Amino acid sequence: MEPHGLALAPGYRLQHFLIEKILGKGGFGITYLALDTRLGQRVAIKELLPDSIATRLDGTTVITQSPTMHENWEWARTRFLEEAEILASLSHPAIVKIHQLLEANGTVYMVMDFIEGESYEARLRRIGREPDQETLMSVLGPVLDGLQEVHSKNLLHRDIKPENILIGSNGAPILIDFGSAREANGMTTAMTSIVTHGYSPIEQYQMTGRMGPWTDIYALGAVMARAMTGHKPPVAADRLANDSWGGLKSRELPGFSQEFCDAVDRALRVHPEQRPESVTYWKSYFRLATSARAFSPGAGESRPKTQAEPDYFYSLDGGTEGPFTFEQISKMVEDGRLPATVLVARAGSETWSGFRDMAAQRAAANPASKANSNIIENLAGKISQASGLEKLEGFSLKQLFSQVFRHHTAEEIEEHFSSGTIMTTPPLQSVNPNWPTPWAFVRLLGLSLIAAAIFYWAFERFANPLLIPGWLFVGSFGIPFSVLVFFIESNVLRNVSFYRVLSLMFLGGLMSLIFSLFLFEYAGFLSSWLGAMAAGIVEETGKLLAVVFFTRHWSRFGWTLNGLLFGAAVGTGFSAFESAGYIFRE
Repeated sequence: MEPHGLALAPGYRLQHFLIEKILGKGGFGITYLALDTRLGQRVAIKELLPDSIATRLDGTTVITQSPTMHENWEWARTRFLEEAEILASLSHPAIVKIHQLLEANGTVYMVMDFIEGESYEARLRRIGREPDQETLMSVLGPVLDGLQEVHSKNLLHRDIKPENILIGSNGAPILIDFGSAREANGMTTAMTSIVTHGYSPIEQYQMTGRMGPWTDIYALGAVMARAMTGHKPPVAADRLANDSWGGLKSRELPGFSQEFCDAVDRALRVHPEQRPESVTYWKSYFRLATSARAFSPGAGESRPKTQAEPDYFYSLDGGTEGPFTFEQISKMVEDGRLPATVLVARAGSETWSGFRDMAAQRAAANPASKANSNIIENLAGKISQASGLEKLEGFSLKQLFSQVFRHHTAEEIEEHFSSGTIMTTPPLQSVNPNWPTPWAFVRLLGLSLIAAAIFYWAFERFANPLLIPGWLFVGSFGIPFSVLVFFIESNVLRNVSFYRVLSLMFLGGLMSLIFSLFLFEYAGFLSSWLGAMAAGIVEETGKLLAVVFFTRHWSRFGWTLNGLLFGAAVGTGFSAFESAGYIFRE
């Protein structure tokens, strides 16, 4: 390392640490190699000395360059201490450990483990690129686990790059330099702006960019791309205007499967909402890539399989388990040990499907199942034929309601109402292309009917008028709201929040009533022409006007399923308010 004009001289004694040489330098300070004279061990000592704010006096004491920089110095000192607190709170083999803090010479020192080895950047410059995905993951897999530990503490690193990954002499990687780390809640780039071209995602270039785990995921994905190709990705800000990079999956990269390339490509999507929302979720793609590589066709000689042989795998929470028979997995889902949304794949296949979809496909392919037609199935077929639904590819009323009477866990119910945020909206590529299979709406319908019946019985039994408002509310909202939940479940894009739906139901429903009243007032002549049909035309026009009024600026909700959901929300409010009025009048 070249001499540094502000550095402590070799041989300087900092309490019981003897400075030996400079290991590195940056905008916030200098890192030294030192000897702990008490324990006889070498350590790394990071000194706070931001060269744009402070200088050194008499070769030891650190002071601000001018009195006007005192506030900036306090800010830098606070950040330095925050880094120490962050490192002290983390415990993982892939994260550098801090031993103690020292205050001396007018500044602060951080004593850390000394990692003897080289940076990952130096390694990549030496070897060019990693030969295969197994080698790459032997280096970056532990970093991925360490990053998961960082995020579990509600923290972000925000400066992941090859220079900040050290490879020890034993080959173990260590993630260092947490000087940019911050809490994840509510963070925007306007608070702090740190970028490294090629590794920083677009939100770190934007003044109001929202950061979260997806921010670090992009950076680590960029490190992987650098290791796979020998070149770092283009600058994220440039990709936003014209993304000509093309990703990894479109390239021929010996040693890296298409599934592995896809996992990295997902992390490198320009828009934050399209990336994996957590390391746990992202790791599942690497597990799937590893599993597909292990039992994909060509990996070994195929052997005949009997129907009962365990040759199915499932993936959950980043792990792949198996093999099992499909019946065993079905039993685990039925018992509630696995969610019905668990991913399932068969040995020899590189395609993973949701359990529900695979179960439906197996049932459709089973001749015995086809022979078990009944009155309901025949009726559904006639309804489909009469309504023209058979023209919709893959549509089946039987399949649509196939999950209504199946066993479902409480977690699955909660999942329906967890949507519309950057953490819960899946990337478009991950949306299941099959027809949805809603079922929770039936439970809500049953509960509302039971509640209405209990209110009615209680009123008849106790003759207490205070029960009437509750009965009125349940009776008005029960059926319309259940239908609305049907459309919420059917919106497989999961890009609309429950709060937005409720807002549209109450405000949009009220506004549609007001629009309809105005139309009735000024378009009464329609009644003389059309009679009772005029009411339907006026009311539907009022609902349409309300939908347009509230959604006119919601350009990002451009899908048909979104439109159906918004229309259902307004219709639910209108129907419930109208029903309440009729009940009250009676």
